[in-house]
Amino acid sequence: MSTKVKEMKTSSLSKTMKKKELLTVSQGLAYINSKETRVWHTISQNLDNIATLVFQTNEAHKQLVDELATKDEHGNAIRSEQNQIDFGDNLEAANDRWSAVLEEEVTFDLIPIKLDDLKDYGMDANIMKPLMGLLIIE
Repeated sequence: MSTKVKEMKTSSLSKTMKKKELLTVSQGLAYINSKETRVWHTISQNLDNIATLVFQTNEAHKQLVDELATKDEHGNAIRSEQNQIDFGDNLEAANDRWSAVLEEEVTFDLIPIKLDDLKDYGMDANIMKPLMGLLIIE
């Protein structure tokens, strides 16, 4: 008796977007990943596909903080009561540089996830909305 295993094909789509959109996708994937869903493998693949780009973006932010933030006596960036980094007189330069980083375009592969595979998990609509049509398809 022969048993056939149905092979699931997941085709990835090449996407080009700005880094600010990439960070939104990354946050959405991390949110979905925090839930116990049946698409965990696809989520993991997508997280792997964007990991290097997210790391590079975070490193650009770290460099900006290292170069422009106001530091305490130990060389650590000073934060406000709202946990915002204090850039002092460098605020405009920091905002301009960070905006430029976020506007850079990147290209990477995403594996779409069917909305039906997520609809029963009570996902937060505010987090999911930016992913609709981009990562989550009907």
